Amino acid sequence: LNAEGFAGALDGLAREEPVAIYPSNDARNDGIEELAKADPDEIRERLFAATTRLREVMEQLSPANWAGGVNRLPEGPVWPAASLVEARQREVEIHHADLGTAYTHHDWPTEFTQRLLDHTSGSQTFAVRATDLGRTWPEDGGEPVVTGAAADLGWWLTGRGSGEGLTSGAGPLPPLDPWQRSR
Repeated sequence: LNAEGFAGALDGLAREEPVAIYPSNDARNDGIEELAKADPDEIRERLFAATTRLREVMEQLSPANWAGGVNRLPEGPVWPAASLVEARQREVEIHHADLGTAYTHHDWPTEFTQRLLDHTSGSQTFAVRATDLGRTWPEDGGEPVVTGAAADLGWWLTGRGSGEGLTSGAGPLPPLDPWQRSR
């Protein structure tokens, strides 16, 4: 559904006809629930069709299109078109790990995990320190500081797990603020 929405919005941008990624949050959520009940073959076919269309649409975009913006919902927020490349990677990597197969968040590429922390940590009121990367977000710090491996931080910051492997200088882990729909 993410690939379908991205393809539709980028195609609309190329045609100069605004198309939101999702018609509404309710429509997005209903679509997820409906598709979850579908036969695996149907899901696979829809995934392949959507990713093929997304690739084709992305290949046709001009530099001016990539410099434009698309609406997540009809009323916004507006996302830079170029940001959809990383947003799509987040969608694929995070949900691949969600499947409960042998692929987990510990399999995420280091570069992806770093970009995920760049994206997710900015909306929080505390700092995170990836012990395996030797880096803190935000760079100027903040309190409390939640520490752990980058993949474990990214997993927790995306609302998965309960913070296994993480520690906080203030005792319990702080509550999380939403991130995915505000940026």
